[in-house]
Amino acid sequence: MSEITRYRLSSEQSTVTIVGETSLHPITVNVTPDGWLEAAIEDGSFLPESTLRGEVEIAVIEFRSGNPLVDRETRRRLNSKRYPTIRGDLTEVVALDGPTATVKGVVTFLGRGVELEGDMSLIDDQASTCHLAGSGQMDVRWWGLEPPTLLVLKMEPVVTVSIDLHFEPVEEL
Repeated sequence: MSEITRYRLSSEQSTVTIVGETSLHPITVNVTPDGWLEAAIEDGSFLPESTLRGEVEIAVIEFRSGNPLVDRETRRRLNSKRYPTIRGDLTEVVALDGPTATVKGVVTFLGRGVELEGDMSLIDDQASTCHLAGSGQMDVRWWGLEPPTLLVLKMEPVVTVSIDLHFEPVEEL
């Protein structure tokens, strides 16, 4: 059995994308994450019955949609001074299917943690790096946030979050 490798997130190569639908058009926010991962990977797949742990964090202040009015209202509603980050903690592997892992974790947002489950794919880049990707939908009301309305722009409560994470091996975190 392969040993667990520790990885540090490569912020330069990684992106968290959040897409919210509105009454007029979608709003897309790309954010640079920070984080780490511990995983046992062999031949481009997660190893069965191995530990998989990690954390990804994004800074609310970095949310930029291209519309200053929307950005200002988003930071106000997300209370970016009190809650400057959104954090996802990988807590459990539910199932493994080669390069795909169904995982459970907790997303902490606005001081409230919500347990979620979803699939993450390990993309074999034929290198010592680890590249994870996944996508899922989240309802902001799970964290007690009501979607904003700005003039004629009404946000839908469900957003799509996509991750494209590149990790580099490290000796210690």
